[in-house]
Amino acid sequence: MVDPVSLIRTSPLDGLTLPGHYGLEGETGIQISEVRNLQLSAICSWPRNLSQLESEITRQTGLGKLPVPCQTLSNDVHTLMRVEPLKWWLLGPPVDVDSSLASVVDLSHAYCCLSLRGPSVTDLLSRHLALDLRDAERFVASTVMHHTGVTLQVETDDHYLYLPRGFSRSLYEILFESALQFGIEVR
Repeated sequence: MVDPVSLIRTSPLDGLTLPGHYGLEGETGIQISEVRNLQLSAICSWPRNLSQLESEITRQTGLGKLPVPCQTLSNDVHTLMRVEPLKWWLLGPPVDVDSSLASVVDLSHAYCCLSLRGPSVTDLLSRHLALDLRDAERFVASTVMHHTGVTLQVETDDHYLYLPRGFSRSLYEILFESALQFGIEVR
């Protein structure tokens, strides 16, 4: 069996912008980069299995518990995000869960992840996402951007935007154009 992690993936964003500074001279309100070789799994369960699933996931990941809705928990290896009432996204190596407890689906090739930071990130994202981000920290939400489902993960200073691979190029272009007013550092 081929190990999917060892395969080198090409990015749908390759060749779109080169690293460097764009937009407002002397200002960098947004730093943007792509998270390459994403390891992302969806874990979907049923209400009757939550306590057993929590024991199994916490044992395999080292996280103390399952996050509540719209919350993320992480350690050095894994980040677990509760994206729906009975669905979690796991960043990092996948877990092996019995199919009677939950289904685990590899989403690594389905999404493109953008890392956004800087003093103007909240202003930029507020122009495109119907979310109140004023006090968001260790937060995750599924929402839409230009009629396309996206997921936003907010850590302390980092914002990660998960874009469906097929729409990632056009959504990136929209974000890039509207971020020019703040000054962009593409990494």
